[in-house]
Amino acid sequence: MEARLSTAIAQPRFYAVFVGSFAALALLLDAFGIYGLRSYTVAQRRGEIGIRMALGARRGDILALVIRHGASRGCRQRHRGVRRRCVEPRSGEPSVMASAPTTR
Repeated sequence: MEARLSTAIAQPRFYAVFVGSFAALALLLDAFGIYGLRSYTVAQRRGEIGIRMALGARRGDILALVIRHGASRGCRQRHRGVRRRCVEPRSGEPSVMASAPTTR
């Protein structure tokens, strides 16, 4: 009975591990991408960060500045995507075509 059960769930288990490994790889690539983007942004603002630290800013203030900048940029991009999808529909979509008036 136990052998039958293990053979019955072998294929779904394989698919779950297969998809899970791709998800882990995607998460790893995403983490590297975010790290690279943050690194590039901080490198561009290196002079500004140096001046702020020379004027007395603490490490926590600089870290908050970098995180706040990244979060606001991410929120802007997310908002832009939602607006494009929901508010500004494409003219070729079936829902838009069905509601378009016909002039005959």
